[in-house]
Amino acid sequence: ETTQEPAYISGGPMMGNIVQPYDVVTKTTNAILVLPKNHQVIIKKTANISIDMKRAMGACCQCRMCTDLCPRHLLGHPINPSEFMRSATTGTTQNIDPLLGTMFCSQCGVCEMYACGQGLSPRTLIGAYKSGLRVEGVKPPKVKANPVSEAREYRRIPTYRLVGRLGLRKYDRPAPYEDITVSPKKVKILLSQHIGVPAVPVVKPGDRVAMGQLLASVPEKSIGAFIHASINGKVTEVNNKFIKIEAEHKEGD
Repeated sequence: ETTQEPAYISGGPMMGNIVQPYDVVTKTTNAILVLPKNHQVIIKKTANISIDMKRAMGACCQCRMCTDLCPRHLLGHPINPSEFMRSATTGTTQNIDPLLGTMFCSQCGVCEMYACGQGLSPRTLIGAYKSGLRVEGVKPPKVKANPVSEAREYRRIPTYRLVGRLGLRKYDRPAPYEDITVSPKKVKILLSQHIGVPAVPVVKPGDRVAMGQLLASVPEKSIGAFIHASINGKVTEVNNKFIKIEAEHKEGD
């Protein structure tokens, strides 16, 4: 299957993010999906959030399917997508629990990619609201978790049905592994590609480095990850965001 107008997702179709063709691979990259730009998964991930809100205001019927299938809700976390949709689309703020409950969302995407029969976007709206709370310095409320729902075992989503709902079943075909060596002419290595503080460069422009050599370290008593060279070459640029290396190939390479 090929497409003339591809779009790229870093991660899976549910929780992955849209990336550009020349974005870099990091320590957290686990898969790159290539789909046509007009595929339903791509359209969902690139939708305008203001339009998503207007559609929710006009079409949400409070069927509760987003809540009934929400994995976090079924585990006992105080998140209720259907009540959030009611509060967010009507402006009702007498009870702020559904709004604060967004802090417990894992952004799995079940609510909008599978559960909602109206094709609405609870996950997207919840994610935007949660981000807004974080910007304002709001922290998750300290609450006692509810018991795991007895219905949890009966509300698991079959993978086969999920793949079909996402319109990906035709791509589920054998894909033999091909061991191909890629020799890039230059690389751009990010200093922040992990949880914690950015790594601090220990090299400077003009330095020659070998594959696997330490490029940046983590300050003592800080959370982060050490960064190493992925190719042999010469450091051409160093700043607080990335390090660039140009490969030095031997004759005949």
